[in-house]
Amino acid sequence: MIAFLKRTMARLLELAVMAVMIGGAGWCVGYCLDDEARQVKEGKKDPRTAILPVLPENR
Repeated sequence: MIAFLKRTMARLLELAVMAVMIGGAGWCVGYCLDDEARQVKEGKKDPRTAILPVLPENR
């Protein structure tokens, strides 16, 4: 019975860690990289150091 509980808790901990990692990656892509384009357009960040290419508004 104790072994079952240990195994179950280990699996739940693994799932929790994976959920936090996926959430962190989603936050980084959704917030940080989206914010980077705004910073380049405002002149706060050098376009040469941007991770993603920043396209001009009027194409």
